[in-house]
Amino acid sequence: MLGIRAYRPFPVAALRAALAGRGVALVFDKALSYGFGGPICNDLRAALCGRADAPVVFGAITGLGGRDTTPDDLADAARRALADHDAGVRERADDWLTLKL
Repeated sequence: MLGIRAYRPFPVAALRAALAGRGVALVFDKALSYGFGGPICNDLRAALCGRADAPVVFGAITGLGGRDTTPDDLADAARRALADHDAGVRERADDWLTLKL
């Protein structure tokens, strides 16, 4: 598990080093960039773009509007991400957790 303490400047070198050789990375964003998904997820994808040792990056949007996210919610999202990765999925839409329409 990685945590980002400072968003700008985005810690590109540290994230590349930490994720090198990993198969999948799942990013939980508590914000939404309309039309683009989670901002941290998209910045991570950009930072890893074109690197041979980069993992597949999946995103999950959660906690919008102050909604609670449980450990079970996070674990379920992780299981879905691992299952998709194992099935060969390389790109997918962000997973939405705790969304109530």
